[in-house]
Amino acid sequence: TGNTVTWAKLSGDIPNGLTLSSDTGVISGIANEAGVYEFKVQATAGAFTASKDFTLEVIDFFISSDAQIPDASRGRIYSYQFTSHGIPETLITWSADNDALPEGLTLYNTGLLSGTALAEGSYTFTVQATSGTFTARKTISLNVTAPITITTASPLSNAIKGVRYSLTLSHDIPAGNTPSWRITEGT
Repeated sequence: TGNTVTWAKLSGDIPNGLTLSSDTGVISGIANEAGVYEFKVQATAGAFTASKDFTLEVIDFFISSDAQIPDASRGRIYSYQFTSHGIPETLITWSADNDALPEGLTLYNTGLLSGTALAEGSYTFTVQATSGTFTARKTISLNVTAPITITTASPLSNAIKGVRYSLTLSHDIPAGNTPSWRITEGT
């Protein structure tokens, strides 16, 4: 007892951003590159030494879902599963500022965003994946669109007085719906 122990790395690589304190034997810092690192450390106390091989894996934990997720359609059921990388999904709890989510959608702690969006618009919110002391965040964009849009450009081609006119209007509508047309303004 009372002997001072000094620590040293004998061989191999400690992850970039981490250091081994020669006084305390503490490996600390912020690792900045994922990978598996193997190194040998020696402890010396007076005339006595001991060495040991270590393996340290630096995990790259991040939200792998795209920042722009698929559009939702107002009034229609929506479902999107967020995903991450580096930690098994079963060990992750997901969250978001629910006040920033489109009204009618909820992010469950499983990473499932679902519900029925009630208002059209462009929404930006931050999702967070947490596992123990590890946290990953990502800013997400989601557009809530009208349940049907008319894709025919305006102005329409000209009609000639006294000559039959025919033009098929086109639309973009989710599968399984059949549009009906009516004039809401004009004659």
